[in-house]
Amino acid sequence: MKYKSKTIYMLATISILLTMISFSIALTSTQVLMKEIIQEFSLLGANQGMTNSCFNFGSLIAVISISFLKGRISKWFMLAASVLLMSFSMFFIGNSPFFFLVLIFCLFAGTFGGWIDGYANAMTMDLHKQSSAKYISFLQGSYALGAMLTPIIIHFLMLTLNWRDAYTILSSLVFIAALQCIVISRICSNKIKTNEIAEKRLTIREVKNFAGDKYNLLLIIACLFYSAAQTGQVSWMVRYMDMAYPDSGIWIQATISLYWFGIFLTRMFSPLLKLNPLKMIIFGMAASAVMHSVGIFSGQMFVFIVLTVFCGICIGTVMPVLINESLSRYRGNTSLALSGMYVSSKVGMVAMPALMGTFAAYSINFSMILTDISFVICAIVVFVSLSVKKEGIIKRIFMRFTGI
Repeated sequence: MKYKSKTIYMLATISILLTMISFSIALTSTQVLMKEIIQEFSLLGANQGMTNSCFNFGSLIAVISISFLKGRISKWFMLAASVLLMSFSMFFIGNSPFFFLVLIFCLFAGTFGGWIDGYANAMTMDLHKQSSAKYISFLQGSYALGAMLTPIIIHFLMLTLNWRDAYTILSSLVFIAALQCIVISRICSNKIKTNEIAEKRLTIREVKNFAGDKYNLLLIIACLFYSAAQTGQVSWMVRYMDMAYPDSGIWIQATISLYWFGIFLTRMFSPLLKLNPLKMIIFGMAASAVMHSVGIFSGQMFVFIVLTVFCGICIGTVMPVLINESLSRYRGNTSLALSGMYVSSKVGMVAMPALMGTFAAYSINFSMILTDISFVICAIVVFVSLSVKKEGIIKRIFMRFTGI
């Protein structure tokens, strides 16, 4: 009986991992095919980043709603329905004749994708309470795997097809992921204890207690700046390399894939490291900011590529650590904490592409440097949160240097 229980839990976990890959395909597609959409609709200024911003704004709507849906609807149902509807939205993104329709379906895809992202993390945390750090890393690693493979798939599709046909095929892959999620959810939903994935409805008292948690609020702020930086870095990588290195060709897709490969490796193997997770974030953010800036100002394509891949390796642990650090404090009642974390994340993801699009009209280099500024701020906020957790690191450092 125990063996059967473990099998069901593992089957549910694999289904969630595959579903997360589908979300990754949807988001990465809007980033990789941004150049083709810009050319198709002759976009200028901030409009160049609007597909990414709409996708991320939809995700923001989704993660805000997670708290209000808490205890009202099955997580399994939301996960399965969201991936199915996201596949339809992707199909219409690639088959819309007008730019405003593309933006509307990006908004829809982002909303359904936000639910996938949120519920996949919450369910993983609930199903693996004793080893959540490892499985959250695996879940985020599956996202990185999808983001790594999508540019490669798109490259080969674009050899014979246009971007609209590529979107149609990618939406078909997501549809297949939806079918497996629906089937597995039917198998597992009645066999996994309801109290392990169900929650009570949100209360005012719960919100007040959450808002008073200084450590968690600092993690949320850190998540905002990390997400802004990472999204800006990826979403503008294609545009930047196309403008800075016009002959980069296939190296654009290769850079994105290698970047995500670095993130994938770090997320899969970081659970084996016996290091302080917050200190790993501080080092990764600081190192990424410096190396990425050097790559931009070097003026050399291969230097930029190598240092960009280095950034992926350095920042791979950040999102899994932030999610686990926050949600592990609310085991069995993760929706509010997850919503808070993801709301801040989506705000950063919405704002940065549009902000970079505005500054790109004046200086493409400066627009890319905005991501490094955000990385540095994230590192500072995590350092402060480490002080809160360890009760006064900053105070002790100040006293040592001032002699007080």
